[in-house]
Amino acid sequence: MHSHRTKKPCTITAESAVPFYGILKNYEWVDGYLLSVELQNDLSRLESERTALKGLKSSKKSFLEELRQSHAAYQRRREDAIARFLADHWGPDPLRTLEGYAEMKHIPAYFSWEELERSVAQLPDDGIDEPERAVKLKKIEGKIGDMKAELTI
Repeated sequence: MHSHRTKKPCTITAESAVPFYGILKNYEWVDGYLLSVELQNDLSRLESERTALKGLKSSKKSFLEELRQSHAAYQRRREDAIARFLADHWGPDPLRTLEGYAEMKHIPAYFSWEELERSVAQLPDDGIDEPERAVKLKKIEGKIGDMKAELTI
């Protein structure tokens, strides 16, 4: 079965009416276009890799170092809160008063470094070391920079 189509008349457009005709006429742009599509796909893949790498959890070793720094800051905040309290409470049995003050959540709860270390020891070590993450991120960032530069040429 043949379909009968109505033929539309063919009209010829002047070269000057076609935007960028000088560039498009010899199909010289196709290779550049295909390369740019490939670069954009690679760039998108690398950006996804970078996001995934940043989202990986840290190894126990790296996590313990982050926790050590955090614990030091936590201890300073806790000691500052205790000092502020003691400055205003010179009466008898200041520790009993301090206990009540702490129970009202005015002083952060106490976590010793040793109990934090023991807690982390119970966790699986399936993360990435921070130095390794930094090296991989630097490599990805370099490739992304190169591709962006190539796309703007």
